[in-house]
Formats: sequence, structure tokens, C-alpha cells
Amino acid sequence: MCESFMHILKFKAAFVLRIEHPDQPIPYAKAVRLQVGAANGLRRLLGIPSQGVPDIQQVLNACIGRYGEFEQIPYEQLFDSIRSTSRRGD
Repeated sequence: MCESFMHILKFKAAFVLRIEHPDQPIPYAKAVRLQVGAANGLRRLLGIPSQGVPDIQQVLNACIGRYGEFEQIPYEQLFDSIRSTSRRGD
């Protein structure tokens, strides 16, 4: 489930991270930024409290419950969270 979400997310957010070829592996720092930013954005989108580390499986299940499939998530609403995630190592 996580792999499917990350595959779609990488293509949708390619311009945010300045990824020219989202079908290829990306640098570690950008991958972490993408994951952390998306997790924070999803919690905001779903109204999940931001205390502690989220159980990403539960967050993704909540997304499926709300949107039906990963392709229907409003990814543009995650981009600010991805942008604002620390850029150290980029």
C-alpha cells in the first residue's frame, strides 16, 4: 500500500522537489522530504492530530476510506507540507 502511494506521490509532486525523472530513484534527502511532508500533509487533510509519529498505514487506510483510491487524493493540498519540510542535504 505504501509503495503504491509513494509511486503516485512521486509523480504528482515531481515539480515540488524539482525531480526531472520521477520514474527513476531520487536522492535520499528528497525521498525523506517527500515522505515526511506527505505524512504531515495527509494528517492535516484528514484532520488527524499531529502529536507523535503517525501510523502511516492507518493514515493511508483513512485516505482510501475518504477518497476511494490513491489517485483521487487532492495531492495539491500536500505540496505546501512537502515544500516546508526541511531541505537539509538536498
